[in-house]
Amino acid sequence: MTNWVKDIVTSAVAPGGTGSLYWRERTLKILLVAGLSLGLPAIVSSLFLIVQERLWGLLILDVTMFLSCFIMLLVRRLKYGFRAAVSTLMMYGLGLSIICYLGPVIGGLAWLFAFAVLAGALLGVRAALAALTLNGLTLALVWLLTTTGRFGASSVAGLSLALDVANGANFLFMNAVAAIAVALLVRKLDATILKEMETSEKLDQERRELVKTNIQLNREVEVRKNTETALRRSEETYRLLADNVHDNIWVLSLPDPRFTYVSPSVERILGYTVEEAEALSLEDILTPASLDLTMKVIGREMAEDSRARSPNRSPTLELEEYRRDGTTVWVEVTTTFVRGADGRVKELIGVTRDITPRKEAEAALKESQEKYHSILESSPDPVVQYDMEGRVIYVNPAFTRVFGWTLEELAGHQIEFVPSEARSENRQRFEQIKRGESFYGFETRRHTKAGRLLDISMSAAVWRDRDGTPAGSVITLRDITEQKRMEAQLQHARKMEAVGTLAGGVAHDFNNTLQAISGYVQLLLLKKGADDPDHEYLFAIDQAIRRATGLINQLLTVSRKMESKPEPVDLGQVVAEVSKLLERTIPRMIRIEVDNAGDLGPVNADPTQLEQIILNLGGNARDAMPDGGQLTFTTRNLTITDGPARPHAEIEAGEYVVLEVSDTGHGMDEETVHHIFEPFFTTKGIGRGTGLGLATVYGIVRNHGGHII
Repeated sequence: MTNWVKDIVTSAVAPGGTGSLYWRERTLKILLVAGLSLGLPAIVSSLFLIVQERLWGLLILDVTMFLSCFIMLLVRRLKYGFRAAVSTLMMYGLGLSIICYLGPVIGGLAWLFAFAVLAGALLGVRAALAALTLNGLTLALVWLLTTTGRFGASSVAGLSLALDVANGANFLFMNAVAAIAVALLVRKLDATILKEMETSEKLDQERRELVKTNIQLNREVEVRKNTETALRRSEETYRLLADNVHDNIWVLSLPDPRFTYVSPSVERILGYTVEEAEALSLEDILTPASLDLTMKVIGREMAEDSRARSPNRSPTLELEEYRRDGTTVWVEVTTTFVRGADGRVKELIGVTRDITPRKEAEAALKESQEKYHSILESSPDPVVQYDMEGRVIYVNPAFTRVFGWTLEELAGHQIEFVPSEARSENRQRFEQIKRGESFYGFETRRHTKAGRLLDISMSAAVWRDRDGTPAGSVITLRDITEQKRMEAQLQHARKMEAVGTLAGGVAHDFNNTLQAISGYVQLLLLKKGADDPDHEYLFAIDQAIRRATGLINQLLTVSRKMESKPEPVDLGQVVAEVSKLLERTIPRMIRIEVDNAGDLGPVNADPTQLEQIILNLGGNARDAMPDGGQLTFTTRNLTITDGPARPHAEIEAGEYVVLEVSDTGHGMDEETVHHIFEPFFTTKGIGRGTGLGLATVYGIVRNHGGHII
C-alpha cells in the first residue's frame, strides 16, 4: 500500500463513521483556494453593477465570504468539522444572496445544489440530508415570496402552480440524488480504504513477523556457528595447554578406573610415555598407602548424592607415586569429578604436580625447626617470643622454671612482670624493638609469678616475616641475681681487704708508737709515788694508752692480722655462757633466747674471739631495741653439697655449724646493709660508738675461714 493511502486511512475521522479526512481536507482546501481565486475577480467584475444598483448588502456579503475563505484556509487550528460546515454554509449563503438580489435564477439554484452535494461529500449523509431539507425550505420560501410579488419581476413569473411545483420537486430530487450518491460513495470509499488498510496492515504485520523470524533464525545460526567455532578453538587451546603444561593432566573414566587421556608431561614426572601411562592401572602408579587414600576419596564421591555436593569442590591430595625406574616421587593431585545427566560420576579429571622439592624443603624445614626448638627447649636461659603488640607466642621451659608461668597461661597475653620503676625504660626498649632494632646485655629487674624480684640481663632480637617486615621479637632473659650478689660480695670483700690492709698497717705503726709512749709512762710511774701530783696524770695517760691498744687490737682483728689460738670448741656451750653474761649487762626488757641443736658438731675456733663475736652482736641488738624486745641465738648443723643448686656459690661444699642471731629491733635499710662491716662506719651518735663492732665480727669470722650470710 502506498504512503498516501496510509495517510488517508490513518486520518479517517468523519461524522457518521465514514469519510476520509485526508481527501476531505484536500477538497475543502481546493474549494477555499477556488473561492479566493474566483471571489476577488467576481467582486471586481460585479462592482460596477453593485454600485449602479446600490447593492451594498451583496458587496458586504461577497467581501465577508471572501475573508471567511481566507480565514478558513489559513487558520489550521480550527477543527475540520467546523471549517467544513462554515464553508458549505458560505455556499448556501452565496446562493441565497443571489436569489434574494437577482431572483430565483439559475445561478442561485446552482449554488444551493452545490451546497447540498458538498455537504454530503465533506460532512456525510446526515449533513447532505440536512442541506436538502434546508434547500427545500428555501425553495418553498422563494416560491411563496415570488407568487406574492415580494421579489418583484422575475424570469419565472407567470408560470402555473403545477409547473412551479414540478420544477421545485425536480430540482430537489436531482439535488438529493447527487448529494446522497456522493455521500454514499464517500462512505463506500472509506469502507474500502479501511478494509484495504486492515488487509495491508495484516500483510505488513505478517511480513514483519516473517522478517523478525528470519532475522532471529539468522542470529541463531550465527550464534551456533560462533559457538561451534569457539568450542573448537577452546578444545584446541585446552588440548594445546594440556599437552604443553608443566603439570601432568589426566582423565580417568569411572567406575572402572581407566586412563582415557594423559598429557605428555607424565614422562617428565614419572618417566613413562603417554601410551605407557594410559595403559597403567592405579595399582601400577600409586604406593599402597596412597592407593588406599585415593580409593577412599573416589568411593566417598561416588556414593555421595550429587544434590548435596558442592559443584566447586575439588579435593586435593598429596600422594606418593612410582616412577618407571622404581623410585618414588611425591605429587600433589587436584581432582574434579565429572557427573552425567543422571548425577552419577562418569570421569575424574586430575592435575598432578611434582612436589618432591617442596617435600624435601618441608622436611629440611621441619628438621631445622625441631633443631632450633630443641635448642630453645634445652636452653638454660629463659626465652620469650612476642608479637609486635607484646603478646606472648612462646616461652621455653627455662622461663617456666625461673619465672613460674607456663606457656598455656601466657599465650596471647602480655606478661605483667615489669616492676613499676622499670616500666618507663621497658617502654623505650619496646619502641626500639618495634623500629626493628636489637639490643644485648641490658640489665633490668623482673618479678616472678611468686613475687620474687630478680636481676635480669636481657637481650632482644627482632624476627621478621617472609616479606622482611618486623613481626615480633625474641627475648632472652638471663637470671643474674646470684651473679649480682656474688659481685657485691666480691666487691665488699675486696673493699674489706683493702680497709683491713690499711687498718693493719696503721695499727702496727701506731702500736709501735704507743708501746714507746707506754714505756716512757711506766718509767715515770716508777719514779713517782702515789702522792705525787703527776702520778694521777701519768695514770690517766697509761689508761688512755691501754684503750688505744684495745682499739689497735680490734683493728688487727679486722685486718685478720690478730693471732688466734683455735681449738675444738662446743659453739652451743659458748653461746649459752655468753648469753648469761649478756643477761646481766643488757636491760631487763630485752629477753634472750638460746636454741642450740642437740647434735651440734664441734668447731675449731678461738673461744675468746667467739665470745667477742657474740658480745658485739648482742651489743648491736641491744642498741636496736631501746624499748625492749627479743634477742635469739640459734645454732644448727648445715651440710652444703656441690652442684648448680648451691644456695651460696662462694661457700665450698662440706659440713658447717651455723650461728644465727636475730632480734626484733627496728632493723636497717638497704643502704646501711651495704656498709655495716666497714671499719669506723656507725649509725650511732658521736661518742656512742667506734664503728668497729661488726667490722671486728667480720674480721674474726673470715680469719676463722667462716662466712657471714
